[in-house]
Amino acid sequence: EEFYKDNNIAASIRKVFQDALDNAPSIVLIDEMDRMISCERTAPRSETDKQREALRALLTEIDRTNNAGVLVIATTNAHLRYVPPALVRNGRIEKHIEIDRPDKQDRKEIISIYLKQNACFEDINAEDIAAYTAGFTGADISALANEVVIHCINKKKKATFADFLEPIESIRTASIRKKRW
Repeated sequence: EEFYKDNNIAASIRKVFQDALDNAPSIVLIDEMDRMISCERTAPRSETDKQREALRALLTEIDRTNNAGVLVIATTNAHLRYVPPALVRNGRIEKHIEIDRPDKQDRKEIISIYLKQNACFEDINAEDIAAYTAGFTGADISALANEVVIHCINKKKKATFADFLEPIESIRTASIRKKRW
């Protein structure tokens, strides 16, 4: 369910958990939890009131549905040290699995999926792109494919290897900036 549908994140959280409880056993998947609650400690009180309210609602609902047949799985792009400690303590979200960035072969396979999805990519070799995208995540590769598709649609042309080079550097630079700040 989309948490931002009615712009009241806490109410949406409560509704999702109530539905999960009503249909137990069930799984609540929270994808990109860091977008819903503050997972950055850049400045004191950097989170918004809505993020604090969402965190309180999430903590309450996890505790309320604990041992009631509701399994909570959450993903985040933030490092674990930035996730609020109350959320990852025993009895809440307590198992942590880090997934490494894809290696060259994995990137090639991910890129191949995107190359098959659009006719403008028919002359592109996934191996070539994979060699230039070291350190990219699946999301980075998705952003790259989208950038190139938009560029090719605007120019009314098929993609070439050169069309990938500028977006690759742009995505890599954005990733470096995020890490530094």
